[in-house]
Amino acid sequence: MSLTNLESLLLAQAVWELGAGPNSWTPIAKILAKHPLLSRPKSFFTAQVGPFLLSSLVQSN
Repeated sequence: MSLTNLESLLLAQAVWELGAGPNSWTPIAKILAKHPLLSRPKSFFTAQVGPFLLSSLVQSN
C-alpha cells in the first residue's frame, strides 16, 4: 500500500505531534480521515493500519 507525498507528509506530521504509541493511532486516523485535501475513503485510515503505514513510510525512505 503506497501513500502519496501529501498523505506521507500528513501522516508524518500527525505522528510527530501525537506520537506513535498505541493510544495515538485513533486520533491520527481521525485527523487523516477528515483532512480536506485527502481523497481516499474515510475507511482507509484506521487505527489498525496506521502503524503499518508509518512502518512502510519509514522503510521506503
